[in-house]
Amino acid sequence: MSNSAKTLLVVFEFDTLNGGENSMLAVLSLLTGAADSPLCFGSQWQIKAALPCHAASSSSSDTSNNATLLGQLTKLGIETISLTTHLDDGTRKSQDHYRDDFAQVLRRHQPDVVLCNSLSTSRLCGPVTAEANILAAGYLRDIIKLSRKAVADINQLDRIIAVSNATMKFHIEHGMDSQKLRVLYNGVDLEQFHPRLRESSNARHLKQSLNIPARSPVVLFVGQIGMRKGIDVLVEAFGQLLETAPSAHLLIVGQRHSQKQEAIDYEEAAADASERPPLRGHVHWLGRRSDVSELMAVADVLLHPARQEPLGRVLLEAAASGLPVITTLVGGSPEILGCNDSFDLLCRKDDASAMAARVSRLLNDDRIHAAVSSELRNLAVRRFNRENCAKSLSSILDDLHRQRL
Repeated sequence: MSNSAKTLLVVFEFDTLNGGENSMLAVLSLLTGAADSPLCFGSQWQIKAALPCHAASSSSSDTSNNATLLGQLTKLGIETISLTTHLDDGTRKSQDHYRDDFAQVLRRHQPDVVLCNSLSTSRLCGPVTAEANILAAGYLRDIIKLSRKAVADINQLDRIIAVSNATMKFHIEHGMDSQKLRVLYNGVDLEQFHPRLRESSNARHLKQSLNIPARSPVVLFVGQIGMRKGIDVLVEAFGQLLETAPSAHLLIVGQRHSQKQEAIDYEEAAADASERPPLRGHVHWLGRRSDVSELMAVADVLLHPARQEPLGRVLLEAAASGLPVITTLVGGSPEILGCNDSFDLLCRKDDASAMAARVSRLLNDDRIHAAVSSELRNLAVRRFNRENCAKSLSSILDDLHRQRL
């Protein structure tokens, strides 16, 4: 590492591998020079990561687990710093408590630039970096209404990165500083998610392991189990699909994060519905999976009935995999799929009948299915490859750092 190396501290909200964490990892693997890339970013910056893990340490015996954020960061050679969001008894820390801890991290590590990977960490860290006179940028990966105080906290960052134009527009309308906002689409690994995986023996064996007949069509959902993702609509639409595709199977990948009783009841209601005829035996709740790229190779259609979606990473991964998508006309999804010429992939939210009809058309018309598959793959290559995302992010960070020189 050069003596002139600058330090970038990335702050993660969660210690899991969800969309936001995977989006950042896809970029960091290039910025550190850990992947085969034309970028030489790793020779200019030293990257550290703060995450809510009590055991966060580059020497921890748990860091070999590639299914965890900590394991992936360690694999990339990134030093990890413990910055927990909860107390030992499981209760969430107050904002002041978390900010005091973060201020200690800043004093100990003295980063040149801080990059907050979520709306929540942007809000928590913005006032602390401003007071410490440390340059900071933060991601907006959600479209949710914030209090005036939360908006003011985020506005203390030097740059604010929105993952879609829809996300940027929403937050500007609610008081975010438009002069600080930039749009930066997430990037996806085009080799990890690739149409050729459909021909692999792993894909065939995976279908067998799920006890799905070889000729049965497979519909896939990937995301958090919750109302915002429209799980109730997913189950309803699949039930209607079985009327025209009686041998179809639905794979539901993801888990519920909320511990609120209404969220628990919502998941249980969807699970109960999937156990009643005609869905019984056709719906597979798979929980968290580390083989999403292989599941996309098994699937024939991704069904994503989200009620809110800033810029769904799973949609980008499906596009890169050449997997046709039926989703909703919300948030940033039209920015990904609205220009598709082969078939209309966007439905109104909560319209289970329209979604079932369009999935049925894709399953029963090989010509349209192939055209959509090819068009989505080309779209991902042109607009959502991770190299472009990494270059744009490095440009934002370099511009920030030059302000201090």
